[in-house]
Amino acid sequence: MWTQKQPDTCVIFIVDKDYPGGGLPLYEYEVLPKDHETRMDFGLHFVVVNGEWQEKDELGRLMADMHESNPMKMHYPVLARRCLDLKTDDK
Repeated sequence: MWTQKQPDTCVIFIVDKDYPGGGLPLYEYEVLPKDHETRMDFGLHFVVVNGEWQEKDELGRLMADMHESNPMKMHYPVLARRCLDLKTDDK
């Protein structure tokens, strides 16, 4: 048994489509034991990001950028620059 609180861990999955099918931008999941409904805070968080989400909000623009092959059409300059660097790198 831990005597100190461990830092929380967040695992983020960016998936290509809306697998849960709820039409939401992201889904948060928690770990529950199989045999009963006692909830325990393990500090473990799972987030599934819907890659189809391309609404006019921050997450939607990021997902649109993830699908965009032309860095010049991307919304986020940091991501666009990095993609351009990778596409033009001769190594």
